[in-house]
Amino acid sequence: MTNDNSTDYSLWKATKKINRPVLQIPPIRKTDGKWARNNEQKAQQFAEHLEHTFQLQGNQEENEMITEDIVKENEDIKLVTATEVKNEINNNINPKKAPAFDLITGEVLQQLLRKTMVKITNLINAAFRLKYVPRLWKVVEVIMIPKPGKPLHEAALYRPISLLPVMSKFFKKLLIKRLKPIIERKNLIPNHQFGFRSKHSTIEQVHRITSIIENTLEEKKVCSALFLDVAQAFDKVWHEGLNYKLRTILPKQYAEILESYLAERFFRVKQGDSYSELMEIKAGVPQGSVLGPVLHLLYTSDLPNLEIALWLPLLMTLRY
Repeated sequence: MTNDNSTDYSLWKATKKINRPVLQIPPIRKTDGKWARNNEQKAQQFAEHLEHTFQLQGNQEENEMITEDIVKENEDIKLVTATEVKNEINNNINPKKAPAFDLITGEVLQQLLRKTMVKITNLINAAFRLKYVPRLWKVVEVIMIPKPGKPLHEAALYRPISLLPVMSKFFKKLLIKRLKPIIERKNLIPNHQFGFRSKHSTIEQVHRITSIIENTLEEKKVCSALFLDVAQAFDKVWHEGLNYKLRTILPKQYAEILESYLAERFFRVKQGDSYSELMEIKAGVPQGSVLGPVLHLLYTSDLPNLEIALWLPLLMTLRY
């Protein structure tokens, strides 16, 4: 409470927590018109809605045959050291983050002894050598948050917040450190992509568009723009198509471990003190992880650029 001494602000934190309003979620309407009233029923209804969300589009088939050539490049994944593991845990793992289904927090990892750090190092190196991600690292716990100003009785109007196992987050941070140099060396992400990239601010894209518009108008030309808002862009990524692209642009070892990372993913919904059943995620890249945005960028990196410009006059003609 003093202005000359450093405090932990515990009083203010406690006051803020007490004053925070408690949100009561009303009954959720089921698909058959009935109502989910208790927490267990609500969790199950949310899970069924998300299971439908994490599905392929109607025109996509997981068993579609792929016959094109695959890159045969090999590059072993660099193994981690106990020192790297310790530094990553101490510097890049937030101890205050809520735990996932395994109840392991970042604080638990930071309190581990040296011998345990060595065991974790061996476990991660085994995953790198085998190109296999353990199933328990791929189980996501989901909490549903209502969207502001939306009705509270529809499951589709809630926003899912994913809680990932801390070991999974830690593993992905180490993997992405080894993957990014390859992406940059091979220029796998187009230069016009600014979102989810370090040292690339989206405000620079705004300046770029503004400059193009100004130059076009000064030259007395017609300036047209086409904006696409892709619904559930992360949730509808086609796994088989993504795996094929990864096999064509990445070394074999990295493509295989990422394929294991995407396979056999499951989630459950937590509502109050109740949980839904485990359900499989059949499409989409994991949100809330450092790998999710990178995988989405690689998935969309080959979207046509020149072709869009050529087709734009026709699109505008059809529009009007």
